[in-house]
Amino acid sequence: MNKSNKNCVDGPSQRLLQDGLFRTTITGRGAVGKDRTQRLIQVINKIPLFSGLGPTQVQAVLGACSPQRFEAGDVMCAAGTPGEELFILLSGQASVFYAADDTEIAQITPVSTIGEMSIATKQIRTSTVKATQVSNVLVIKRMALDVALKADTEAQAKILRNVVEILAMRMERDAARRQEELLEKLQHRADLALGILARRSGMPLFVLCSKRNWTPRIRSGGSLASTMKTTCAKCC
Repeated sequence: MNKSNKNCVDGPSQRLLQDGLFRTTITGRGAVGKDRTQRLIQVINKIPLFSGLGPTQVQAVLGACSPQRFEAGDVMCAAGTPGEELFILLSGQASVFYAADDTEIAQITPVSTIGEMSIATKQIRTSTVKATQVSNVLVIKRMALDVALKADTEAQAKILRNVVEILAMRMERDAARRQEELLEKLQHRADLALGILARRSGMPLFVLCSKRNWTPRIRSGGSLASTMKTTCAKCC
């Protein structure tokens, strides 16, 4: 995950959520026009877990929502706990922390979701999310969502399909990241081995590289000579 989590809705929908109209719809207070309701449906449809749901199905999802407020520093969800709810961040900001050493690994901004895969797969949460500003969210509890969609097998099938697609994309992304990390390690080891070989043979590094058709990695801002010197100093 990168340091800034992209919003999952467009500008007009984001403003709609942040001005409180979403909360009005959920609680039943006030009159919300057809156009505004349609925008709310678009917001839910842009959440990957609920992609493809029809208007009636989205209304059922909206009925399972409840508003909640977090102060700065409050824990929204903790690593090691069951994924019982999904959060939609309407305003404020939150950060994701790696459980092992409390390192911040991502920032979440409106309008984004938190914990959508945990609620779908019933997985134990692997990271902790804390509000870094006063934050207003919509909470969808798994039990409430199950009740809302209990009789709608079509909606259940769509959500299951979305879960499979999301997991497949994450597996592909994770595999690519692991491959990149492995290639980086192999390149580093090759650099070290090349430096040792050049030093022991007494042959200039660039001559050795040309003979073996090898291109050493040059770190940004450095030169071939400084890279060679640094490499040999670490190994010899």
